[in-house]
Amino acid sequence: MISNTLIANTNTDILTVPASTEYASVAILLCNYGASDETLTVYAIPSGGSASNTTTIMKNFLLPAGNTYLFDTKLLMSAADKITVIGAVGGLATATVTYIAV
Repeated sequence: MISNTLIANTNTDILTVPASTEYASVAILLCNYGASDETLTVYAIPSGGSASNTTTIMKNFLLPAGNTYLFDTKLLMSAADKITVIGAVGGLATATVTYIAV
């Protein structure tokens, strides 16, 4: 399965696991289609948690204009877990997540 999301300058959920479901995220692609560089922070948030230093998996990642980054670390996710991204500017990049139900 594939999920595509425009990254804002506020916490943007790019994948949330539904109730009674488990996902394995296979890859996250971050694509800066804008004319300016973007700085992104990515969080892996467990159910009931929030975006914080303890849930950060990539902090202040500089994604140059016109570039794509493949983050291919696998994550096993349970119901209500989510992956969240925030951009410093917002509206310059998209996140594509590939995942499977397990």
